Amino acid sequence: MNLALVPSALGKNVQTSLSDNGLDITYPTIDYIKYNTTQTFAFHVYNKSNGVPITQDVSCEIHLYTPEGIDVIESPLIREVGSSDYEIEVTAENFTLFGSYPMLVTCNSSTRGGFASAEVSVTPNGLAPISDVFLIFLYIIFFILSVFMIYLFIMNIYKLASASETILGVVFSWSFYIGLLVFYEVVLSYSTSILIRNNIGIFLTITAYTHVILPLISFFIGFFYRLGTKKRLPTPDEITGSFRYG
Repeated sequence: MNLALVPSALGKNVQTSLSDNGLDITYPTIDYIKYNTTQTFAFHVYNKSNGVPITQDVSCEIHLYTPEGIDVIESPLIREVGSSDYEIEVTAENFTLFGSYPMLVTCNSSTRGGFASAEVSVTPNGLAPISDVFLIFLYIIFFILSVFMIYLFIMNIYKLASASETILGVVFSWSFYIGLLVFYEVVLSYSTSILIRNNIGIFLTITAYTHVILPLISFFIGFFYRLGTKKRLPTPDEITGSFRYG
């Protein structure tokens, strides 16, 4: 049986076997997979000589490799009774590295065989990667926000110590935190930095204490402090900070 390599609809960098009496293996184009997400692959097997779907007497196997070349999946494909679909569900923990995952699928019967090889890429959002320039721009904004967050934390500590927190200060600090959440969702949608992705949850938890809970505690301490020292309810300007932050 003579074999040659030809393109097919398998994704990127595809090779498939071709013979006069072999098997064709195809599946819908999948170029990108979302990071840490379960993905089902459905392959279709046909008789090369006449295009008839193969529904019995054929066994198929898949090999899936990480971008580092480690074989993470070596498993037979499951075929539904009476169907030409040969499927496998690859769980999310197998897609925790960014980059291209090569795969090889082989199908054989007692008299015929065929193979298909391709690769799919794991990206943060399951879409084509963004340009490096845009990613650098996101990291610059991330750095600026981090610096401002430190400044805001110092201000919150100062207001706690001086019992001078106001409603406007609380609202400002909470608004900053909400904006931070939105921006970090954008970063997670595009960043391929494992360091950032693995630690951003811890970072946001700490920020919730320093920029959400701390200002609220500081405000009530300041409110009751002014109430106790002046023997009267604080004025609206004292509570709001005269619509100034700082």
